[in-house]
Amino acid sequence: MILRTYQDVRLRVGRRGRIQGAGGERLERLLRDAGVMLSPLCARPRGGARQAVADLGCYFVVHAGGRAPDPEIADLLREHDLVEFAYPKPPVAVPSAPAASDLRGDQGYLGDAPGGIGARAAWERPGGRGAGVRIIDVEGDWRFSHQDLGNRGVLLGGRPEGDLTRRNHGTNVLGMLLGTHDDIGVDGICPEAAVGAVSFQPEDRFGSAAAIALAANRLAPGDILVVEMQRPGPLADPDPASESQDGYLPMSYWPDDLTAMQYATGRGVIVVEAAGNGAQHLDDQTYGGPGPGFRPERPNPFLRDGLDSGSVLVGAGAPPGGHRGPDRSHLRFSNWGRALDAQGWGRDVATTGGVGGGADQAFPGDEDAWYTEAFAGTSSATPMVAGALACVQGVLRAAGREPLTPKQARDALRETGSPQQAAPDGSTKRIGNRPDIAQLIDWAMEATRPARPLTPRPRRTAPMKVTITIEDDGEGGIGWSGGAEGPYIKGPYIKGPYIKGPSLIIPREDGSETEVDIAGLAKAADEKKPS
Repeated sequence: MILRTYQDVRLRVGRRGRIQGAGGERLERLLRDAGVMLSPLCARPRGGARQAVADLGCYFVVHAGGRAPDPEIADLLREHDLVEFAYPKPPVAVPSAPAASDLRGDQGYLGDAPGGIGARAAWERPGGRGAGVRIIDVEGDWRFSHQDLGNRGVLLGGRPEGDLTRRNHGTNVLGMLLGTHDDIGVDGICPEAAVGAVSFQPEDRFGSAAAIALAANRLAPGDILVVEMQRPGPLADPDPASESQDGYLPMSYWPDDLTAMQYATGRGVIVVEAAGNGAQHLDDQTYGGPGPGFRPERPNPFLRDGLDSGSVLVGAGAPPGGHRGPDRSHLRFSNWGRALDAQGWGRDVATTGGVGGGADQAFPGDEDAWYTEAFAGTSSATPMVAGALACVQGVLRAAGREPLTPKQARDALRETGSPQQAAPDGSTKRIGNRPDIAQLIDWAMEATRPARPLTPRPRRTAPMKVTITIEDDGEGGIGWSGGAEGPYIKGPYIKGPYIKGPSLIIPREDGSETEVDIAGLAKAADEKKPS
């Protein structure tokens, strides 16, 4: 459950849930009577979009000793004068479609456009394998020890719970990005990218928004954050036992997740978000207005008019071949609408890992050798788009150009690529174009500037010590004056070396002087140091 205070309240939660700030005692009493406590949504933000930083500080998690609190408590909390809104969040689900029985046996998505995204051609270009780019996948679990991943994925935060379905899903995603280029398994889209992972806890205080914010703090401008999650929205089947994903929505529907994405994009990180498998028209008025406990005047975030997560939203399209529908046409389960920026294959994707809660029937045996040709949904579409962007960013870095910004990434995906095709019934429910990496690179080379060269820090050298001795020679070299607290120099009676401008002046016994360049002395001393 999420609670947000008004912007001017500035509450802080201390040890044992003690609430600090004006009015905090009354709110603390209300929470205690309800058997719940508050925790900050995430750690203190470190820069990014100013408004998003301020907003993140207004969000708190309502928890009940590790359990999800009673949803009715949200109604009680909304009546408090410090609380702007409060809402329960349904559990996260991975946006993978049910496994298909039709196994295709190849990675056509790596091939040339329009059938693929042109990854194989991009690998021939400097940086085209994603070198120098960092990616963080935010979801539940992964099998880093898989033979085709080589332990190259790194857990950066969270505590995976060991659920096999979640582990298969995360391994599917990593295989699409990182699969080792060798004689076995699959080839990753961007195998030279540095890929990390952050795991959210479904019913823990470390939820999805906190995981997104943590990932954002570990990335730099131009890096990529992949959001591989979805939640049941207001039109989903309320029965928790239902296996239908109809009505499921992208994570950016929920205010705290949206704000965390704004925080990430404000830091220059490209957020690539699964649009979800809810078969929903995201432009629908249902997704604007109050929502399940949101502020009453909240705009529909999927119209991007007054409220925008800043993410790249990815839909699922049919692969080439025609047995799923015309190539690049909308697949029935994929959400659609004006906010979708690009599509990827939503069926028949070959990658590492099993299917659902076990092995793919075609690849039994040790889990570290599991593969599937049935990864599907907006889950498979999203890493396809993220991997394409990683190839582009790698080429830009290798060419000495600035990486794409989050907005540029969106614009590039919308203005290039293989166009979406109509479905068999003639309808075109917008899911966007399929990326074409060659076109994206050409667009990016025109849109970006040369990267600013790094200014080398001046090399520090050991300080040079000069001792100057001033002596009273008995001839008036040291003088006294009325009111003076001590002696002062009277005339040029410096017996030892002294500094004059950029030089060291060394007096000689015969009255002559030797001038030594100070910079030259420092350089000579530095060169004598052992390497």
